Amino acid sequence: MEFKRKYPEEFQQYVTAARRCYWLYSNSTDKFVVTHNGENDELGVFVRTKQGGWFSIGDYFNSGELDATGKIWDNLVSEIDHFDYTDEEKEQILKEKTI
Repeated sequence: MEFKRKYPEEFQQYVTAARRCYWLYSNSTDKFVVTHNGENDELGVFVRTKQGGWFSIGDYFNSGELDATGKIWDNLVSEIDHFDYTDEEKEQILKEKTI
């Protein structure tokens, strides 16, 4: 497997995460989505879930669902007035498309 050779540390994290969170991660993944987080030059790695989505491997602060379809973002935007954001913060969130 190319990913295993290129990213051995991240592959081992996947194996550990799949074993530890057997209810979340698929037993096998057809692809690995690798992103550059920008913080501490770390890689973000997303793998398949049992539900068919993508979830990252890593510690508590580096784990999350990959919004590959934009559905999570659309839900957030439709409900943004229910959150405690100022008008300026809302404008910035929508402009930058990031939280």
